Amino acid sequence: MARGVHGRSGPPADPNSLRSAARADEWVTLPARGRPGRAPKWPLPVEPSEWGLSEWRRLWKLPQSHQWARLALFTDVALYVLAVERSMDGGAADRTVVLRMSEELGLSASGMARHKWRIAEDEVAAKREQKKTQPGRSGARDRLRAVTG
Repeated sequence: MARGVHGRSGPPADPNSLRSAARADEWVTLPARGRPGRAPKWPLPVEPSEWGLSEWRRLWKLPQSHQWARLALFTDVALYVLAVERSMDGGAADRTVVLRMSEELGLSASGMARHKWRIAEDEVAAKREQKKTQPGRSGARDRLRAVTG
């Protein structure tokens, strides 16, 4: 069978490869802070549990939710929430369904690569982390010890 016939054949796409650099416009960069605002209205006639509603709201704050809204995947995300609820008490088959759905929604690393989605670096968080790990930086208590010591 020819390579590339199936959606998952071959290694996942790498945004840092030289070959992919020529097609950089194919990748979608998602904002690190996620989607602002409230979660959409629950789209299904079956209501989830209180945990399910909380999970629904949490999912719609993720960076991937930008693409879900653009692609109108409201029902897909709702079905994912219900599948996760079911898998908590279910067997291996239910967990397999959840794993496949999470890949389809871009919630896994392989799903993100397959969709060619990447999350933008959160520059504020990166600078904050850099300040914590910089050698030679000390707090006020350490500076006072140096003066009085």
